[in-house]
Amino acid sequence: MARRVVLLCCCALVLAGCGTKHTVGNVYHRGPVIDCLRKHNFTVSTSEKDVNFIAYSATGGGLRAWQGPRHKADLILAFGQSLQDAKQTMKAVRRFAKKPPLFRYRLVRANVVIMWAYRPSAANKALLLDCLNSSV
Repeated sequence: MARRVVLLCCCALVLAGCGTKHTVGNVYHRGPVIDCLRKHNFTVSTSEKDVNFIAYSATGGGLRAWQGPRHKADLILAFGQSLQDAKQTMKAVRRFAKKPPLFRYRLVRANVVIMWAYRPSAANKALLLDCLNSSV
């Protein structure tokens, strides 16, 4: 009987160590994205005053980037450590950023929540995605 218990415990330990690691694929990093956006004439800020509290307190930090004096392209990025972090951040944005509905164009991509103040042009969206992909 004791042998069976020991054998059963060993099997349980082996099975507990098995399994797949859940990853989101690409995990984007804030530093390289900041550099890339600045190279493309965006003004970038990481201060809480500019970013907003939800994005500022994201586990990977946040940033706000805009182009030109009239902010013709204005976006906020909130970086997490995983897809789950990004989903939690998006949940908070949906819950607390209702009035006024600022940054209403929102997207979750891997570990990042992307929020645009205005509908992004195809060129600006492609530029941002290129900057994100270069940060992997």
